[in-house]
Amino acid sequence: MVIEGLTLDGTQSSFNNGAHGLRVDACGGQVWIQDCQILGGADAVSDRHAVYVTDSDQVPLVRCAATGTSSPVTAIPHLAAGLRAIDSRVFAWESEFNGGIGGDGAHLDGGTLFAEGSVLRGGEGYGVGNPSGVGCQLAINGGNGVEIGTGGIGTVVDTHLLGGAADPDGCSSNGFPAWVFFAGLTQLPGPSVAFAVESPLADGATSTLTFEGQPGDLPVVLMATAVAPVTYLPKFTGAIATGSPVLFFLAPLPGSGSVSVPFGFGDALPPGTGSTIFLQGAVLKAAGGALLADPAALTTYDG
Repeated sequence: MVIEGLTLDGTQSSFNNGAHGLRVDACGGQVWIQDCQILGGADAVSDRHAVYVTDSDQVPLVRCAATGTSSPVTAIPHLAAGLRAIDSRVFAWESEFNGGIGGDGAHLDGGTLFAEGSVLRGGEGYGVGNPSGVGCQLAINGGNGVEIGTGGIGTVVDTHLLGGAADPDGCSSNGFPAWVFFAGLTQLPGPSVAFAVESPLADGATSTLTFEGQPGDLPVVLMATAVAPVTYLPKFTGAIATGSPVLFFLAPLPGSGSVSVPFGFGDALPPGTGSTIFLQGAVLKAAGGALLADPAALTTYDG
């Protein structure tokens, strides 16, 4: 399933029938979400997140913005996350997840989260002073950039983790960039290599693969028909190509550090059909080791 280019707003309610902006529940197949603006709903009873994912195996979000909306403030406030994932595998590229009032940018319980080139930002705190003017009647701390509960595993690459600010009146505290409880979080700096592919294009036309990195690096392209982390290619841990990915190598990067090469399959599609393959760049460093670059999808169609 592909969800692309949509604005999704969750239901707002002062009772108990608010809704998440987008809910993915118990999906064994892939749910690809791209170029979407997603706003969480709200109600007075339950958390209503922007993106809510449970028991799902492959949920990539590409260039999406998801913002939680907190419910009407009550004696027991409900805090909405930009992304709430439970026992699922979620992947994000160039996306932004913002918590509502006191909500986490991303909140993970079990499962895995891989984010690259993204922003995870906790929601602002909230405070209400006592009528007497002494102390605070209600205090909601700023949300965490990412919170990972028991058993969860998070990997973030070139991604900003930002805790939510305390309320201006000082009733609450700032959120943390990351809060990890009996879980794992690996933070990696961004790659020094860029990869891009021209898409979509007509069947029979030629696309262009572009690499930018350090002179002498050896460019590698992983190609597959589906996406999920590769676990059996240790050099490329965190890569998205799955199944039996094809690897092909280009010539070492020249002194400019940049190269563009033609790429295509010829006129292979039956009339009226289309095809999508998933690509990801990487480089083998001249000094040893490897770095992943960005993923891409190449879609061809036969007009």
